[in-house]
Amino acid sequence: MPAAVNGMKECTKCGETKDVSEYGKKKSNKDGLKYACRCCLAIDKKRWKKNNIEKVLAEKKRYREKYREVIAEQSKKRMRIRSKNALAAVYEIVNRITGKSYVGQSTSWKSRWDSHKNALSRGVHGNPSLQADYNKYGLAAFEHRVVQEYPCDTSSDVLLEHEQRVFEEYISEGKEVYNENNPSRLYAKQSRD
Repeated sequence: MPAAVNGMKECTKCGETKDVSEYGKKKSNKDGLKYACRCCLAIDKKRWKKNNIEKVLAEKKRYREKYREVIAEQSKKRMRIRSKNALAAVYEIVNRITGKSYVGQSTSWKSRWDSHKNALSRGVHGNPSLQADYNKYGLAAFEHRVVQEYPCDTSSDVLLEHEQRVFEEYISEGKEVYNENNPSRLYAKQSRD
């Protein structure tokens, strides 16, 4: 096996001479470095995983079963941190090309924006006209703006009231909105169901 010389070492897999920073550590080797570069070892690992998918899945399952409680507690902790740091807001999604807006509210507006983008990119957004414009213009044509931010523990009623006011203001100003329904009527219908 080639040893490192002047901060360089030849990879036994690809044959290229690379800086020693491209190699992982291995104390048992004379130069203290692995025989192949990180890139080649990553390719080998990926190939092995692909060829041994049953073993990989079985090991993941064993790990999840063995550490079920720890994993569940870590997940709960992450969710608490996320929800603690989440901010509620009334927001709008504005089509920069047409000027048309979608008005919404959420107790966690950052993740709500992500869910809007996800649904739009998959072509399954609940608002057909917003989806049609996304399909026509793409994500770059849209801007997400916070109308007003609220503390994370703000009630949905407060957010809905503000969303309603913004919606009515836009309508009275003659602005085009993607919202097909008045937010308060939509909310009343959902709460009756």
